[in-house]
Amino acid sequence: MNHEPTVNNPTEAHKFFETRLRFIISPTDVKASKPHMIDVREAMDFAQGHVPGARNLPEESWDTLAGLSRDQVNVVYGTSMTSQLADRACAFFASKGYSVMLMEGGYDAWKQLGEDTIEKGVRG
Repeated sequence: MNHEPTVNNPTEAHKFFETRLRFIISPTDVKASKPHMIDVREAMDFAQGHVPGARNLPEESWDTLAGLSRDQVNVVYGTSMTSQLADRACAFFASKGYSVMLMEGGYDAWKQLGEDTIEKGVRG
């Protein structure tokens, strides 16, 4: 998708960004709050490293809703800021009645917090 910068309606932009802020969370805030985490990357990528305590729910298993919580917000992440996988997962999970937020920057941003923040192995 190629977007050229264009002049937009400031009122619409304000509404968009105010709304957006309610649905994203930074890796630093995730680390501090330790919410319920859902990693939507492939199982192989998850096994090589993930946010501690995260559950792996790759795209081919989304319809199972396995590991999602109805009692708390599900913070979802994919690989990076440019991947839209986690955005699509959030839309899908929300359509099924789950409370979701997107971890901004994905696992790439999480890794920048340091090696001590990475858990390895399999967890479904």
